[in-house]
Amino acid sequence: MPPQVIYLIVSILIVYFRTLNYNFVSDDVDVSRRRADKPSLKNVQEVYRDKKGKEHKVKNRLHRIWLHTIGAVYFEHSSPHLITLLLHTLLCVLIYYKFGILTAFLFAFNPVNTQGGSIWMSGKIYCISSILAVAIFIFPWIAPILYLSTKWFSINAMFAPLAFIHTPHWWLATMPIIGWYMFKRILKTKRIYGTNNEMAKAHLLKVVPFIKTYGYYMFLCLVPWRIALYHSFLWGVGVTKRYNQDAYRPDKSFWLGLLLMCFTVSTISWFWGTPLSFGLLWFFVNILMWCNFITLQQQISERCVHTANIGLMYALAYVISPHPIAIAVVMTFYLTRLWFIMPMYKNEYWHTEYSKTESPRCAYIWVSKGLKKNAMKDYVGAFYDFMEARHITPWEFKANFNAANMAIIMQDFNTAENLLNDASKCPYQGSQRKLNKLISVSREVIKQAKEKKVIDMNKIQIVR
Repeated sequence: MPPQVIYLIVSILIVYFRTLNYNFVSDDVDVSRRRADKPSLKNVQEVYRDKKGKEHKVKNRLHRIWLHTIGAVYFEHSSPHLITLLLHTLLCVLIYYKFGILTAFLFAFNPVNTQGGSIWMSGKIYCISSILAVAIFIFPWIAPILYLSTKWFSINAMFAPLAFIHTPHWWLATMPIIGWYMFKRILKTKRIYGTNNEMAKAHLLKVVPFIKTYGYYMFLCLVPWRIALYHSFLWGVGVTKRYNQDAYRPDKSFWLGLLLMCFTVSTISWFWGTPLSFGLLWFFVNILMWCNFITLQQQISERCVHTANIGLMYALAYVISPHPIAIAVVMTFYLTRLWFIMPMYKNEYWHTEYSKTESPRCAYIWVSKGLKKNAMKDYVGAFYDFMEARHITPWEFKANFNAANMAIIMQDFNTAENLLNDASKCPYQGSQRKLNKLISVSREVIKQAKEKKVIDMNKIQIVR
């Protein structure tokens, strides 16, 4: 093993070692609750439930490791975190063999990768797809097999083979045609359940958020100044008309995105045949699917850039490699930013608190905080968190409706009525009938509470 690989592995283990004691965050919590049984006796098998609630038995130790790897269930937090760290380390080693040691170090400690698999356990599937994407270019003779294997993890490497047009194995760039059919079912499911008609529809106006998203992602990868599970940028695009007004307006973020996109395309063409061109091409083909022309999940998410960021770090390494001072500045910035953002993944509480600091203008972070307080029956605290979300975005249905239901519990019926009126003015596109029904139920609760002096807690509703 080359000494550089040893230095890389040891550095990663030292920096990320403390994450092994971190707990569950966000989606990790739901997966951990699938545990049906954790017996203390070794001769009794562990039992877990799948997404449909059906129970399964863990066959052996290898099966248990596999379940932790794909995120099917977590029986404790230490093993899945170790697997996450090992996968991230493996990816960085593969990056070293394909793109060089500086690219590997830049990618290893770029804090934007924490959600895509360096720390967050639910991001492992993105990391595994990235591993397979890099392996495709290291072992092109088995590229189709490796590419087909990505079906079991995430679609983020779907267009990675397009970068083969920059190599002698250019014919392998046709593999995304297979990928389209391979991921067709996943894409269809996301379109039905993860979006509404506006988010899934392609039209000319969507070029504006498409270009905005490209610029935001590129800048976020190079200068990860904001690390959070939820970002305020383009939040809610496609959800309400008010959100769309901001998203479809060609403001300064649009012109910055257009400038960066033109720079990327021209640099790829002008420097064709160089690492700079290949790195930017890799980033370009892997990021476009996440740029909100058709939105299939959360509008802005750091895990979406995981595969694409490999190419951008390769291009950055090519630019700064002749300049030791530039390398020192970039690596110091990445490591410092990473070190102070890592505690975000300790548990749900710290995840929300750090996200609130990182992205203070994102209303949903306050909604999320209110949801947690409501679950703990801290209705007053939940009310103020929902009201803070309303202060940021007065047109957000969840903020108004959830705050109204907390006001009902607090027996402040006038405030609840006003909030329900505001909620009725800002329904989500395609969900008006369903949301109006929820509002009607809440108004009925208020009416009964005034007449009978008793609040029916079974009819108190919260929208997540």
